[in-house]
Amino acid sequence: GKEGMQAVQNADFAIGQFRFLRRLLLVHGRSNYRRMSLLVCYMFYKNVLDRFCQYALTSESGWSAQKYYSEVVTQLFNVIYTSLTIIFVAVADEDVPRFVAERVPVLYRAGVRQAVYTHALFWSWVLEALLVGGLLSRAVTEIFAEQFSRGLSAPSVLSLGIVCQSTIVTICTLRLALEVHAWTWPLLLVFAASLLAWVVSLFFFSSVHFAFWQEWWGWVDEVLFSLPFLLFTVWGLTIGLLPKLCREVIGWLRPDTSRRTRYLRTARNQKHFGAETRTLLNSKPHEPQWALSDAEHGAAGKGAKLLLREANHGFAFSQHEPSSVLVSELITSTSPRAHSAESEAAKAAAPPL
Repeated sequence: GKEGMQAVQNADFAIGQFRFLRRLLLVHGRSNYRRMSLLVCYMFYKNVLDRFCQYALTSESGWSAQKYYSEVVTQLFNVIYTSLTIIFVAVADEDVPRFVAERVPVLYRAGVRQAVYTHALFWSWVLEALLVGGLLSRAVTEIFAEQFSRGLSAPSVLSLGIVCQSTIVTICTLRLALEVHAWTWPLLLVFAASLLAWVVSLFFFSSVHFAFWQEWWGWVDEVLFSLPFLLFTVWGLTIGLLPKLCREVIGWLRPDTSRRTRYLRTARNQKHFGAETRTLLNSKPHEPQWALSDAEHGAAGKGAKLLLREANHGFAFSQHEPSSVLVSELITSTSPRAHSAESEAAKAAAPPL
């Protein structure tokens, strides 16, 4: 009516039908919350990691304002080398497919509880960057200071910075790659192009002599293919990625609903599941087996009743029947590897809701 039209015209945004709200919240809203959390943490991570090495050199050089990085690398670090990857990940990454996120409203609970982005998570990224940056800057000084024949002049200090920055660019790219859940060919090409852009820059700047980047001249021949550089790169990547691997171990010991759902979607873990659970996890909405499955008709057991009783408090669209089947699996499992055959039998024997 007229009043509704006036309200829409004065609103910041509006939806045509109420049913659109389900996908807006459970799919796009949840995904946006996850992506923005990763975006904020990663942007601080890569810049703290990059700048802390400069700060470490400044403290060791008597606060003399000696530059650690070449000016051209400093300008291109956030423009080319580490920008495209986070842009694509923050736009397109999904921890679970959209149709699963829409069918399982309990996945939305992490946003309601503000569990995806926390102060503890943010500061853990910052502390990780400080630790890795401090170890890299110190190791570069100890390993490569004597390798440069030009002594400890300003160009040699900048050459040490090139070694450190080369490892930092690689660590930042691979560290973000470990956060990706949905790999696609475009995303894979973007990550490869980012690393390739750094390698091309090394060869180009090293082969062209200009007065304002003398530290680059001959760097590739002198350092890039040397054994110390290769060993240092392997060590640096191990140090840089080890915190993420520790996070993964903790995550599997204390899994959240998203991790449980991803685990349940793997084919080798579905041999004990009922047909309705497999349909919920794998069948897309337009496929006939989804429309005709037992899950669509509400065949679920005690676990589903627990879900509905719990999810009805504070969740829009929490009475969607198919979502109850999957979360019954999550409730009856104490760990992502634990699944009880008795719970499946009880679910099959239970009367419809």
